[in-house]
Amino acid sequence: MALAERPGVKILADAGGLANNREYILVSPEALEEKPDQIEAFLETYRQVTDWGIANAEERARILAPELKMPADATQRALGRSAQPLAPVNVSVGMSCRRSRMGSPG
Repeated sequence: MALAERPGVKILADAGGLANNREYILVSPEALEEKPDQIEAFLETYRQVTDWGIANAEERARILAPELKMPADATQRALGRSAQPLAPVNVSVGMSCRRSRMGSPG
């Protein structure tokens, strides 16, 4: 969306009200049973990286902009809209997703 904010760009449609920018990490029951330590280590690292990215938005954008082939300012705006700390899925997350699908305010 940040690229669409550039002068001369016209937005024809967007996903407003359809998506809430959540990511999900899924694990099979077998992996959870067989590799709990590796999964826990992964989640801790993922949490640390996510928390660092939220706390250091400008540096995160500077690092990621070349990879995304976007200007740093557009990258920072786009990442700022989607930055959320890692959290377990619970009833409130499910309701938020449902409201997004139904187009209801959250």
